[in-house]
Amino acid sequence: MNKRVIKKVSRESVLKYADSVITNYYQCEIKNIKYIGGGYFGYVYFAQINKAPYKLVIKACLTSGMHKAEARDLSLLRENCPVPVPRVYFTFDETDSIPMDFICMEYMQGKDVLSSFSPVKLSFVSRARKQNFANCITDAMGAWHDRTNDKFGLTGHAVYDNWFDYYKPFAAEILNTAKQSDKLFSQKTVELMESAWNKFEWIFQEPVTKPSLVHGDLNVVNIMCDNKLNVTAVIDPLESKWADREFDLFQLRNFTGDRFNLYETYKSKYPVSEMVDAKCAFYGLFNEAYCSILADIKMTDYNLYVRWMERELDRLQQ
Repeated sequence: MNKRVIKKVSRESVLKYADSVITNYYQCEIKNIKYIGGGYFGYVYFAQINKAPYKLVIKACLTSGMHKAEARDLSLLRENCPVPVPRVYFTFDETDSIPMDFICMEYMQGKDVLSSFSPVKLSFVSRARKQNFANCITDAMGAWHDRTNDKFGLTGHAVYDNWFDYYKPFAAEILNTAKQSDKLFSQKTVELMESAWNKFEWIFQEPVTKPSLVHGDLNVVNIMCDNKLNVTAVIDPLESKWADREFDLFQLRNFTGDRFNLYETYKSKYPVSEMVDAKCAFYGLFNEAYCSILADIKMTDYNLYVRWMERELDRLQQ
């Protein structure tokens, strides 16, 4: 497993490319365009133009091909979803003069929950409002999870009859790469991953019978809200899959997710497996390792999922 090739381009240069892509597609005048955020794999810009749709968001993908997958996943997640998901307007394939892919989509009101509601600010939010937020998000997940497919795998390549025919080799590759990447992973983390791997058959003893649609990265960074914590949109799917419906539940605990009781709310509303906590700890730990490998970023021993997996292994040994 190799890290992704991430284009090294300044935000200012990408803004000029974004300006050109929008202008050429809409044959319009751009009244305003500015950088509004981004992560390892992309830069995001807000633009106002002088014709419909007037306001839009354009994302520059710093690794090739991600734009097509994200456009497909957004369209899937948008169907029959109880919360808003951005509409995709168009995608743009890189050229010699514009050396990156773009995805242009609907502008959604609000800001991400993590930056809008710090831990201090959350202390002044009522329990009822937090629970309403948790119900809204878990209902969206429940709607996606109720959508099923004939095969398991990435939404663009679902060819597996059994979930573990897809996931177990994938997890094995993550572990093998981690063992060879001492710059990214400490000996402690690798040993924990090996201990979890040795318990794989026990942790995943229950069959997964239906491929369910999962977002892939549904945490408070990718949930938009207004200043009263009403959900305005869910954004940024990452490698959405037809998967075990419990596959992305670990994301509900990421960042400040526990302060909204997201994970426990889902478990109280929807049927879960007997081993759900150990499974989610495993999924979370190996996902964090996968992201570290792709982005070439060191994974800390104090990571949430490292600590969660430690607790679950201790519990399994009792």
